[in-house]
Amino acid sequence: MKILKNKNQKGFTLIEAMVAMIIVVMAVIGPLSLIVNSINNIRQERNRIAAAFLAEEMVENFRAHRDNFVLACKNISYNFSEDGLTIDSATCNFLGANLPVDKVLLQVSGSSPNSIAWNLFLRNVTPIFNTNLYLDNNSFFNTLTIPPSSASDCATLKYSALYGGYNCSQGGPGDFKRTTRLTKISDSSLRIEVEVYYAPKRFVKVVDYIYER
Repeated sequence: MKILKNKNQKGFTLIEAMVAMIIVVMAVIGPLSLIVNSINNIRQERNRIAAAFLAEEMVENFRAHRDNFVLACKNISYNFSEDGLTIDSATCNFLGANLPVDKVLLQVSGSSPNSIAWNLFLRNVTPIFNTNLYLDNNSFFNTLTIPPSSASDCATLKYSALYGGYNCSQGGPGDFKRTTRLTKISDSSLRIEVEVYYAPKRFVKVVDYIYER
């Protein structure tokens, strides 16, 4: 039996096969790269939105803390003494204000309950839930950064699956780093700047003001 060969028939060369494989691989890698980039962009956008909420949350915490002092000091009883205004009530002692249980002594004269509440807020401003805050209670501050260098353990917020939120003490390491700067603008106003980093060199910044009520 004879096997007839067609001398005009040509096969694929190695180079042609490699070129074909490269074309196929590029056709597959292109859409995959697009999918991966889309997923990364979605994750970045999700983190950016979460960072914006975390920044605004800190501002609202300070505002709520001020309002709580106003409500607690609304109906205080006070009298004047040689040392200034003595509040003979424990109504302003709450929320970790670090005030004496029996009374609060302020070097003020003729202050309204709202002014007393504002002064207490300035001297005892503390975060409700999120981070450490150090404030010199002996004098008013000019600029304060939260957390300071001594509170590096709270530089990165932790995520608590139990509570479904971010905080300073409970949960595993999170993806967000938050710092807050308070600047005294006047005796009755503060400037609050909050920066939340959600990726290297990517952050959300919120600037707001809080006033004496």
